[in-house]
Amino acid sequence: MSRQRAVESLTDPVITTDQSDVVVDVNPAAAALFESGTTPIGMSIAELTRQYPELHALVAEPETPAEVTLTVDGETQHFVPRVQAITRGTLPAGTLYVLRDVTQLRDREADLELLNEVLARVFRHNVRNRLNVIDGYAAQIETQDTADAYTTEVDTIRNTAQRLMSHSEKATILRKLINADEQTESIDLSQLARKQQQRIEQTTAVTVETAIADGVAVVGHPLVTVAVDELVDNAIEHHDEPAAATLSIAVHTTADQGVIQIEDDGPGIDPHELTALDVGEETELTHGSGVGLWLVNIVARKSNGSVSITRGGADDGTRASLHLPRDD
Repeated sequence: MSRQRAVESLTDPVITTDQSDVVVDVNPAAAALFESGTTPIGMSIAELTRQYPELHALVAEPETPAEVTLTVDGETQHFVPRVQAITRGTLPAGTLYVLRDVTQLRDREADLELLNEVLARVFRHNVRNRLNVIDGYAAQIETQDTADAYTTEVDTIRNTAQRLMSHSEKATILRKLINADEQTESIDLSQLARKQQQRIEQTTAVTVETAIADGVAVVGHPLVTVAVDELVDNAIEHHDEPAAATLSIAVHTTADQGVIQIEDDGPGIDPHELTALDVGEETELTHGSGVGLWLVNIVARKSNGSVSITRGGADDGTRASLHLPRDD
């Protein structure tokens, strides 16, 4: 009785036929789908599905399609069909047809794809172009301000525009990352860490300390390099005194992973950033200030690895560790 009630309450159409392909039972969802003014009980499954050629072909063909699209009362509906033989002991007794309704899921996917394309165009063109305009006008003001009366204001405008431009570029990378097929490659984590050391020493005044094990090869997404760039740049950018910062880069292995660790002596990451990553979503009360850490998080996940970020005391800085599968 409880099983019958469960089937009756399903929003997915369910049809049962006997060994002669005659319909012996339908749930309300199936009855509504095939509504014709008469009960479908006693009809052949071929006759019942005749009004929907896609389902009629499903009955006739031995292979079940991955999805069927029907026009029901003028509206498009999507179903994932499942056809299963019914047996009594070892003897065939009939067939069970279940049509999982995925219409809302497909509609939501279409809406998200549209939103995806709109945001991509906004970030790629509108935001970038307008930020370039802002930066250009700030440069003009800086040139004309011979008395340096607005130096602080101009610096704030240009720094803000550059930061927003950086967020826009990261959002574009994040979109490509989410839409990309799963792919991994072998990465020399030791070499990557040493390149980071060289980049920091050549472009900043930051002091770099290293403890890099040799020959640590991992398997990861091609954007692992971008993720490490983000962790390093994030540590420097959020330091109270970037010119006096000390950054530690270490590479070591565990039994089955290679680990690159970036540690700074800054004020420590904002707890809201960690909460947003732990929750796994942006919310009104817990939100990240940018998309960089989200990018790192997704790169780690697509690499079958993980990222951990911990915060020490007031002066203990932040430690970020990217864990990736070893390439043996």
